[in-house]
Amino acid sequence: MAIVTTAQSEKDLRGILALQALNHKSNLTETEIKEEGFVTCIHDLDLINKMNTPVPHTILKDNDEVVGYALVLQKALQEELPILKAMFAEIAASRIGDDTLTSDNYFIMGQCCIAKAYRGKNLFSILYDDLCTRLALHYKYVITEVATENTRSLRAHKKYGFELIKVYQDGPIEWAILKRALH
Repeated sequence: MAIVTTAQSEKDLRGILALQALNHKSNLTETEIKEEGFVTCIHDLDLINKMNTPVPHTILKDNDEVVGYALVLQKALQEELPILKAMFAEIAASRIGDDTLTSDNYFIMGQCCIAKAYRGKNLFSILYDDLCTRLALHYKYVITEVATENTRSLRAHKKYGFELIKVYQDGPIEWAILKRALH
């Protein structure tokens, strides 16, 4: 049985990286991409550690193995991930109703992934519940982006209550920026 916790050690961070590598689009077949979803960004240990401070990532562990994660990405680290430059520009130009998205009213859920054997068990919601509960006192919204071809991830985010802010094209990838209120 998987338990929810936070990344607290280098072993946890390496577990995140191993799961990320297994589910990176470049390591999957076209069928797996369509049916199972994928992750787009690859991090290294230094970056995943920086991202884990001051707010640790939420992880799922089974027998001390990381089987799921939801990463926190602070806006201060946006220069470390050039692939997300366009996303931050699109967010800065966006509004939610009368709300301008300011640097202090949202955080980025930097990536979410669940090991194949653990999918379909509502663990996506468990990851997000923990992450959002821990950050609700500090932020009004959680924002993420998903490649529009990643239909499994889009369905999971919609089911969890995420709403579309906008769709935009960045090179060959069409992205959907999604938000969910924390209050």
